[in-house]
Amino acid sequence: MDMKYSTGKGFNLALLILVFFFLAACGVKAPVKPPLPHLPKAPGGLAMHQAGPYFLVSWTIPKTNEDGSPLQDLQGFDVYKTRYELASDCPECNESNEVFRHLDLEYLQQASRDGNTLFFRDFDLKPDVGYRYKVTPFNRTGRQGESAAAQKAFLVSPPPPENFRARNEKGSITLDWSPSPAEKPKPNFLGYNIYRQVAGTPAPRKPINEDYWADNVFTDGTVENGKTYTYTLRSVWRLDDLIIESGDSAPVTLGLPEND
Repeated sequence: MDMKYSTGKGFNLALLILVFFFLAACGVKAPVKPPLPHLPKAPGGLAMHQAGPYFLVSWTIPKTNEDGSPLQDLQGFDVYKTRYELASDCPECNESNEVFRHLDLEYLQQASRDGNTLFFRDFDLKPDVGYRYKVTPFNRTGRQGESAAAQKAFLVSPPPPENFRARNEKGSITLDWSPSPAEKPKPNFLGYNIYRQVAGTPAPRKPINEDYWADNVFTDGTVENGKTYTYTLRSVWRLDDLIIESGDSAPVTLGLPEND
């Protein structure tokens, strides 16, 4: 046997075994993948409230991403609006892909902000038609996160109360009015909501009464001298399992003197 040939063959085999164990020990690394992006969580509390001729659409701004990490790069929201027939059992089936409102939190238009709540009023509606709103957050890179959606029928609104008046009662303002002919004794009439706006502030989103007001007289004891207040009044109804408000009454404005 040729000892030179045998020695060379053994050397090559040993080298191959050594290379195999080296690779097995180190492992074969896969290509490095970029981390998954943090996408905003869906907005909370999306609600639609009919007040006379419009829907008040509101939601709360999310504070975390979908993965639970803090949301630090939220830029705004895209709102999508879909109209559907009330007889439809799938309002989302033909959901619109066209942005109805593009809301940038740094240059907020077409919506208002109250603390952690965003809201807008939509007047472009027709009675006895269903509407669906989908709100989708997006971050500074333009990536969209989880969406929230709500839908509701828009109904013919009942008439507002009549003969709305205000008078100064030395440190308080007393309001009184007449019910509209449609109100009583209808079982679906729930009461009234009273709205107050201080001069120079945005239109109010919530009434000053905590529960539906049943009487035709209301005294506001939380006013301050030297300020001017404007009040509007709405009746509240339950129609087709929906709670809706009438349109606004004629507003009344009363300024209080500095010293009363």
